[in-house]
This record gives sequence, C-alpha cells and structure tokens, in this order.
Amino acid sequence: MTDVIEPTATQLDVQPRGPDGHEPHGAHEDHGPTGILKWLTSTDHKVIGLSYMITSIVIFYLSGIMAMFLRLQLASPHSSLLSFSQYNSLFTMHGALMLYLFAGPFAFGGLANYIVPLQVGAPDMAFPRLNALSYWLYLTGSITMLMGFFVAGGAAQFGCSTPRSRVRPTRPVRVPTSS
Repeated sequence: MTDVIEPTATQLDVQPRGPDGHEPHGAHEDHGPTGILKWLTSTDHKVIGLSYMITSIVIFYLSGIMAMFLRLQLASPHSSLLSFSQYNSLFTMHGALMLYLFAGPFAFGGLANYIVPLQVGAPDMAFPRLNALSYWLYLTGSITMLMGFFVAGGAAQFGCSTPRSRVRPTRPVRVPTSS
C-alpha cells in the first residue's frame, strides 16, 4: 500500500493564514506605486529610456507631418496652401524638432539610458532622480516649442530658410589702405 504524505506549510513556502482565512496583516509586501503613477515617478533607467524613445518618435511623426505640408506647398508653383510666414514657421520648426527633439534625445536620451547600464552591468544610472528630471524637462520643453503654433505671433520663423526675395544683394566693401 501507498501512503499519502501531506506537505506541511513550510515545505510549500505558504504563509500561514489567520482564523478568518485571509493573510495576516503585514504579510503582503508593498512594492511601490503601480500603473500610471509608477511611470510618472519612476527612476528606473529602462522606463526613462522608453519614455524618451516614445516621446521622440511622437515628435518625429509630428515633424514628418510638417514636412508633408511643406512638400504640398512646393508641389505646384502657384500653391496657396501656406502663407510665407506659415511656410517659414513650418520649415524652422521642422528642422528644430528633428534635430533638437528627435535625433539627440532618441540616441542620447533613449537608447543610451536603456542600453548603457545593461551593457556595463550597472543596476541603474548614477543619478536616477536627475535622469528622471531631465526627461520631464525635455517633455516640458517639447510641449512649449509645439505650443508656439497656437500663440498670436505663431511659431518660430527666424530663418532656417530665408526666401530669396528677402535676401539683399551685397556690395563689395572697400577697405581703406594706408599709404
């Protein structure tokens, strides 16, 4: 005959339950916030790196939409889709967003935050709170730049592309000689 041996609670690593069948107070460990609060308050380099990458990809697509409007304006010689100031604003903001808010943050903010600590075997970045602050400042600055389209003067249009009609011809400068 075969005897059935019942395992004890210590063999199964099961916490003993109270008289009402629930876990006793303090048996459940709290590991911090979850969900959106965890994302908002995280100092984990992987979460911050993913946040950088997701934000910069969203900015990449917004900048691509701007480029499509620029192409539509240039599709025909007499297109009136955009005014001169709107064209200059879109061109300036497209360039600024692609360089300052996509390329740099994606490479140095996103990929570096995510990959470098894993490559060197570090548990986290050296200053995790400063790292989280840098992402939130990047996001705030990005939103501020994009909100320029909704103010009275419009977004920046200070001349990444100066129209040829506004370029003044230069005259040769005479340098006085001493003789």
